[in-house]
Amino acid sequence: MISWCILISHIYTLKFSALRIEANHAFGKAELKRKEKERVEKSKKITVEDLTIAVLRYKQVAGLDFEKESKSSSPGAIRFIFTRVDKHDLDRKFTFVLKVNDEDHWEVKECCPYLDPDQVLALVEEFDETEDWPPFVGGMRKLFKNTLD
Repeated sequence: MISWCILISHIYTLKFSALRIEANHAFGKAELKRKEKERVEKSKKITVEDLTIAVLRYKQVAGLDFEKESKSSSPGAIRFIFTRVDKHDLDRKFTFVLKVNDEDHWEVKECCPYLDPDQVLALVEEFDETEDWPPFVGGMRKLFKNTLD
């Protein structure tokens, strides 16, 4: 006969093993979440560096400049500022704010002057898939230019 002590010992060993499996599973899930967050943060940094390179190409030709958005409601956002769009007023500013939202997707805010949201959304959705800067920035400039017609 198995003694009660041995039986209880086996029961506690099984419970301990089950708890260890649960803990390992929880640690694994936490590690996956940490890596995903790290990937998102890294993509935001890379994006700003890539943005800088792309914008420098546009700055001289299209009168494009950008600055880090200072509003606390848009941390990490970039404000794009076009000039040289209106041939009657080359210094007139056309602006929009670009940011990565909580779902790791691009989003455009605060277009000035106002742009058709459907047209902006179409550009943003394409950019979100490709992350190809020239067509996106050029497309936004074209939308601003179309407001002058």
